[in-house]
Amino acid sequence: MGLINNKRIPVIIILGNHDIYRENIYNDNDFFNRFSKYCSDLENLNVILLRNDIYEDRYVRFVGFELPTYTYHSCNSIDLEKDFYNNLDINLFISKNNKLNVCVVHNPINICNKEIKNILKNFDVILAGHMHNGLVISFVDRISKNNWGLIDPDKKFFSKVSRNIIKIRRNKYLIISGGITKLSNRSGIFKYGNFLFPMEIDIINFNGKAKE
Repeated sequence: MGLINNKRIPVIIILGNHDIYRENIYNDNDFFNRFSKYCSDLENLNVILLRNDIYEDRYVRFVGFELPTYTYHSCNSIDLEKDFYNNLDINLFISKNNKLNVCVVHNPINICNKEIKNILKNFDVILAGHMHNGLVISFVDRISKNNWGLIDPDKKFFSKVSRNIIKIRRNKYLIISGGITKLSNRSGIFKYGNFLFPMEIDIINFNGKAKE
């Protein structure tokens, strides 16, 4: 938890595909034990880990979705995501009129699809990452504020859901964070090219007051 003006500010996270990168995680005892310890250590640090769960306070309602690893790189990922969302507890998708309703999900690539967008229609804001800002280099990123990227994590070119803010309905937005590191250590020699890309930490201001 952070401290601002002597008040505790909750730290809320979800897991992404690099946190659970093995589909057989539950059959690998060593990895599963280390993963379980990681999750319990987060709890001991008062970090709120949402795994298809809800956290809410007086003003904001967060729902964190953890997409299964098999949805990330499949040719029918849209259908797999639809099945995933449709099999979750319906209470996760119920909005509260007196609060800002925020969805947090790692992969945004299918959110603008009509069916997925309809499932998530009750959220005011959807926060996502995963796209590494489309690997758009810094000087282009500064002058071009559209949503296109150069290449996505599936090595597909010119994804139009890669970065910045996308309006998905009236007063409802998808915000895609570019993240800190664009090229991981697993990128081999290419990791030394990270200086070409912007490091991004997003500060989001919301206008208006919650209804009492």
